[in-house]
Amino acid sequence: LWTMTDGRDAWPATALSLTLQAPIGERRGYDGGLIDVSLDLSLAKPIGDWVGYASVAYTRFAADEVYGLDLHRSNWSGLGAIEYRITGDWSVVLQYLLSQGVAPD
Repeated sequence: LWTMTDGRDAWPATALSLTLQAPIGERRGYDGGLIDVSLDLSLAKPIGDWVGYASVAYTRFAADEVYGLDLHRSNWSGLGAIEYRITGDWSVVLQYLLSQGVAPD
């Protein structure tokens, strides 16, 4: 995780993360490569008792088939959310998540 901006003044807090995922144990049923790679850009901006969030991610999957089911090799996803802080310990969050399916059919 790399924090690009810390969210002071007019700028939102911005972070970029890179994730590598490798299987543990037996890979029976999986065909293709070994390591999934994901890149994620996230933003957050507080305004009073409200906080806005946005995120976009791209994942490149290693496996192209799992137990005979063909898979897309890549996936895009995005998230938008608004949080309202009720108290210091409680919040209400409304979020919308978009994610591409991982299988063609």
